[in-house]
Amino acid sequence: MLLGVVVAACSPAPVETTPPVVPPAQFSATGTRQAVDRWWRCFGDDTLDRLIERSLAENLTLRTAWNRLAQAEATARREGASAYPSASLSSGAQVAYRHTGNTTTDGTSTDFSLGAAASYEIDLWGRVRASAEAARFDARASEEDVRTAAITLSSQVAATWFRLAKQAGEIALLQ
Repeated sequence: MLLGVVVAACSPAPVETTPPVVPPAQFSATGTRQAVDRWWRCFGDDTLDRLIERSLAENLTLRTAWNRLAQAEATARREGASAYPSASLSSGAQVAYRHTGNTTTDGTSTDFSLGAAASYEIDLWGRVRASAEAARFDARASEEDVRTAAITLSSQVAATWFRLAKQAGEIALLQ
């Protein structure tokens, strides 16, 4: 234990280094600025552009996130529709033939029906409004899930691409 403390005390002081990349002057540490959608294009590499575009187009996880977004938006529309009156119409026709064996009482009868109904739920306690608002929030969260999945996927492809480029450079240097 004492040896560990002595070794740690004798280690050299860390050297101050400057990062190779200078953050932009308008960087938003609080997250108030919207991220650039196609951020990888700033590298100017056509192969990287094609790889990321292909991965975004063909990734099943991202497609699932898009489908969840469409589902959440449909749910939000359905929940929002509850705030408005609803009306329905119905109609029908029926033809009946009655055969009793007696020609005077045999015959055909035709019935027609037409109906209409309307309903509206008065939102005294705010249940309908809160339900619609919750569905809208779910849709917004699903939209952010799609963005997160796309950013994660594109960053993984870019990191792999740069790792491969670095390894190719190292191989070229060793040769």
